[in-house]
Amino acid sequence: MTFDDWGEIARSHFSEEGNMQFLPSMFFASFLLIVSFTLLPVVVAVLLDNFTTATRQEKDLQITKKAALESVDTVGSIDQVVKILLSAPNQVGPINPRP
Repeated sequence: MTFDDWGEIARSHFSEEGNMQFLPSMFFASFLLIVSFTLLPVVVAVLLDNFTTATRQEKDLQITKKAALESVDTVGSIDQVVKILLSAPNQVGPINPRP
């Protein structure tokens, strides 16, 4: 796909008069068209898709780690409130907010 040294391979199919046979010329023409206009964009699309997937996974991992750290801090502060509420004496009967 890099077109390295394809010229030497093509020159080996030329006759002494400088003409190339029909089948090798059609092969090289079709090969260049297929590779340059079809396969190269497919390879680029696959690489781009893999890159975006890896980036998304990394971002999700960072968000998960941040949420886990924040939830630890939140649970710690709620624990104090829960302890106070659980240590309060139980009241029997309805709670009347008005005196």
